[in-house]
Amino acid sequence: MQVKSAMTIKVITADREQLLPEAFSVLQEYRFHHLPVVDDKKIIGIVSDRDILRISSFEGGQVVVPSVPVTEVMSTPVVTCTPVTTIARASKLMTENRIHCLPIIQFEHFIGLVTSTDILLLLTTLDPSFVRQRLPFQYEIQNIHRLSASV
Repeated sequence: MQVKSAMTIKVITADREQLLPEAFSVLQEYRFHHLPVVDDKKIIGIVSDRDILRISSFEGGQVVVPSVPVTEVMSTPVVTCTPVTTIARASKLMTENRIHCLPIIQFEHFIGLVTSTDILLLLTTLDPSFVRQRLPFQYEIQNIHRLSASV
């Protein structure tokens, strides 16, 4: 299965001059976490709500976002994939890089975005036996007290 099966093609983007307060307002209003920063149809960075909150302050019950361009806090370089990248490869890229979204690039142009939520929603539409057979990991539940004792 390919990323194009799960990607979002209607994506709000920011340009390099966009100020953080407006970017944060858009993230809150539309209830998403990542804002691609695009210049001439090319992805130049990603700014997340976490990036913004990391440099903001909290005053009088409100988040105060500094009025600086998104380029000052955006993540670069950006890990990307293409529409024909497999879901498995996209998932691996996200987990290896500890990120939750991948911009989709075609002929060097930004054309969409796939998030970890998009992939999880895709998995909910599949036959459960298909998913169970292909999970690449196992887990074991450990109590934090046991972990501390073994260190």
